[in-house]
Amino acid sequence: MGHHALLNNQQRQLTVRQVMILFEKLVVLLYNLVMIKMTSLLCLLLWLLCFEVLANKAITSTKPKTNNGKKWRLGYLEGGSYKDYPPTLRNTVMSLMEIGWINTTTIPKFKNAKDSKALWLWLSSNIRSNFIEFVSDAHWNFEWELDKAKIDKLLKPVYKRLNLKDVDLMLALGTRAGKYLANNKHSTNTIVMSASDPLQAKVIQHAHDSGLDHLHALVDPDRYRLQIEFFYKVVPFKRLGISYINTDVGRSYAGLIAISQVAKEKGFKIVPCFIHDSIDDDKLDQEVLACHKKLAKKVDAYYITQLAGAHSKRLTQLLGPLMEQKVPTFSQEGGVKEGILLGLARDNFTHVTKFYANTISKILRGAKPRDLSQIYQYKKSLVINLATAAKLGITPSMELLRLAHKVYK
Repeated sequence: MGHHALLNNQQRQLTVRQVMILFEKLVVLLYNLVMIKMTSLLCLLLWLLCFEVLANKAITSTKPKTNNGKKWRLGYLEGGSYKDYPPTLRNTVMSLMEIGWINTTTIPKFKNAKDSKALWLWLSSNIRSNFIEFVSDAHWNFEWELDKAKIDKLLKPVYKRLNLKDVDLMLALGTRAGKYLANNKHSTNTIVMSASDPLQAKVIQHAHDSGLDHLHALVDPDRYRLQIEFFYKVVPFKRLGISYINTDVGRSYAGLIAISQVAKEKGFKIVPCFIHDSIDDDKLDQEVLACHKKLAKKVDAYYITQLAGAHSKRLTQLLGPLMEQKVPTFSQEGGVKEGILLGLARDNFTHVTKFYANTISKILRGAKPRDLSQIYQYKKSLVINLATAAKLGITPSMELLRLAHKVYK
């Protein structure tokens, strides 16, 4: 199913939670009919039920609407600067333009691709809209702070501001930002964007229910499971190496729950190597390289995650120990062009940000974030590096090559 069709289906369907609520009301309705047997009551109750269904349908509309004649005020929080956050924000704004919330304009590119603050300030000063404003002083970046006491100190002014009710919707970019706002210390509607696995990171309680009325977080429950299943089909390994940060957030970025499930089903062993949570790229690369050296002779395949080498500028060097031992590699995201054997092509942000824009629209129109579907299926396009395959002594099948979206030689 194409992504546009998928999004359209998601817009038309009630969420599981809404269906359950309506079903419970239907049971009560039938009980009353049996017990009281009044025709007038039947008409009234049926009318009320139909009215609620129609109301739910109206809320799922994406048509622009003001906040009682005023503009909706948006804020932004990120755990730290990351290359995916500005393009996610940029493309979400462009998607909001497409459905009429913002006047169409060209958004410039900025010198520092990771700098969301520059983009946010530009949006607050230059966007023209009768419905939305990007509040210039409601942008927070915690610069990947790890100390809990310091994080609590940083969060105090954020919670204070949100409880003043002068921000109507928060955009939380990344898993950490999602965790910071996934609580009852405020009630401002929040949409978590660009989070790896908000379910495993405990940002949300369930794929179909965030657990908080004001919270919504996109989740693709099968994203990492399908990656590992495909890798296993191509290279039926017995011992899979993986480097990751051994915290809730680190395990979520690594997709560890999904990997563990597949390991149990297929009978292979996960061989982990832990790295520290660090904002120092050099230190992180040193730890990843040490892991590859440590496990190269102990595993027959390696899953390279986005926080443990896949995006490194020194990826070729990091792959060295694995290449020497002819260990096949699969990238969680990116890095195939630079030498990883297999992986999935990166989403260009266009499809997923349409989902974000539609969700934002529904929330601003009155829907509870908790009541909206969080399920989204990322585009899955296979990428293969034939030069790496040759060095590893692997000859890809014609079937595999036909499935590949992109082939590097």
